[in-house]
Amino acid sequence: MQPEFSYQNAIRTLSKIKISQVLSGQQFKIAGAQISVLWPERYQGNFKSLPGDGSAINNSSIALVIKLKDLKVFVAGDLEPPVQEIITSNPLLEKVDIYKVCHHGSAYQYLPLLDKINPDVAVISVGEENTYGHPAPDLISEFERRGVKLLRTDRSGGIAISAPNKIRVTGKDWWQIRWG
Repeated sequence: MQPEFSYQNAIRTLSKIKISQVLSGQQFKIAGAQISVLWPERYQGNFKSLPGDGSAINNSSIALVIKLKDLKVFVAGDLEPPVQEIITSNPLLEKVDIYKVCHHGSAYQYLPLLDKINPDVAVISVGEENTYGHPAPDLISEFERRGVKLLRTDRSGGIAISAPNKIRVTGKDWWQIRWG
């Protein structure tokens, strides 16, 4: 599908439902989950463009901490280091069990964020043999150095997470890991 067609299709679908913009600091309870919004802020500012394209759109991603009874997850779309740095000082950010890694594991990461959330498991959603070179080898080394278990969709296929502390992957190899 062409991006314009997908965009128009999404707009038609979304026009039928009520949409609200979430902002940093908001918290919601949905189906037993506590969801805390860490980004965007009301004023997002202008961020320096990093090498490559898409920095402005990447930094418009939504960042959340999702807490279930036995599981905490941090997700932040394609956010890049300037916003990752801002989020690091957000009081709603805390240690998590799982980190869905920003921007497919690109080289552009703010490592103090990783230290603050201190995940047990990191998940990288990335296409096999992508032209961007994601995930970055230096980032993989940072996870290994910190003892974070790493799962990648390019190696494991689909990844399903369930509480308490279980991950199943499908694809080339089917296996399970437990942590905690």
